[in-house]
Amino acid sequence: MKKVIKDIIAVILGIIASIVIIAPSALPDVIPLVGAMDEVAAGYTLLACLKHFGIDLTGFISPTKKPPIDKQ
Repeated sequence: MKKVIKDIIAVILGIIASIVIIAPSALPDVIPLVGAMDEVAAGYTLLACLKHFGIDLTGFISPTKKPPIDKQ
């Protein structure tokens, strides 16, 4: 039952985050720096919701494997 509730919450938060990203004018950016933070938070929330369902898109941002160091 807990998993179902977590899944429903993740879906609802993902939908809200998607709306904020798609229509950023829904929340006005009155204060320049703070106004952009809602899009940043929405993006992070959307990535977290997708990761909850097994879709990890953070690998595109930071690679998991580092290139080998050539020692001579």
